[in-house]
Amino acid sequence: MDKTCLAVVCLAAMWALFAGSCTRKNSPNYTMIQQTDLERTAPFQATVEMRETGDVAAAYFRTAAGTHICIGGPKSSVEMAGFIQSLHKGETCTLPDAFISFQKSRAEKK
Repeated sequence: MDKTCLAVVCLAAMWALFAGSCTRKNSPNYTMIQQTDLERTAPFQATVEMRETGDVAAAYFRTAAGTHICIGGPKSSVEMAGFIQSLHKGETCTLPDAFISFQKSRAEKK
């Protein structure tokens, strides 16, 4: 593999990592909600559809209103990654309250 081909493959892999964190094949489009925006939003009910806890922690939800959202992604904080890891498929929670409670419980343990 020559250097140009290798560079293209590396760029494609990086794009998949960053851009693909909230878009899934054969799935609805998910709206990405950054942590700072999530913390400021009005409470809403959401059910976990799936989650990823590998190199990039992300959780995919369907809201009570029927929209699809994603939290996490490549720029997730340690707290967000831990919160995502604590979620279970099919679980319904109130966001952002569940995340804020998770943050407080982690802070109390320190």
